[in-house]
Amino acid sequence: MFDGEKVWVASNTTHVATVLNKDWQPVAIIAPGSAAIDMFSDGEYPCGANVHADTVTKISVDGDVVGVYDVLIAFTSDGENIWVANWRENTLSKVGPDGADLGKFPVVMLAFDFILDRLGELPLTLTVDGERVWIAKSGHGTVSRKQLDGVTIGTYPVGSGPASVAYDGASL
Repeated sequence: MFDGEKVWVASNTTHVATVLNKDWQPVAIIAPGSAAIDMFSDGEYPCGANVHADTVTKISVDGDVVGVYDVLIAFTSDGENIWVANWRENTLSKVGPDGADLGKFPVVMLAFDFILDRLGELPLTLTVDGERVWIAKSGHGTVSRKQLDGVTIGTYPVGSGPASVAYDGASL
């Protein structure tokens, strides 16, 4: 996660986030929760999505816990609303800035994925490119693209276990 000044890198195996400055030098090691798989900023606080606890830990830039919330594995903002990857449910939730539930959308399978039905899609992380939500699905090795109304535009094979997806303003 980039907060405008520093890069925060979560580790779900060491249970810490390493904070890097613009010269890529570590400046802090902070505990964003248990097994943080994704980091996000709400504009004021860094937050860590805790993969095994289905929670999000909101922390101060000094590492103090501000709150722990029952939210699932990963999240991103489209500039107005928050999108949440519900890993165990194989769905995405859209949540308003006031916390209102704006919908839950299924993560679709490719036609040949009937073999992997028992595993499920397992949406692991997501990002927004300004017009679409992109979802990396670790269960089937695909990335899906959805419109902001939740309609799936496409699903693309990318290889085994994609664990992250990012948008740099020009490319995914």
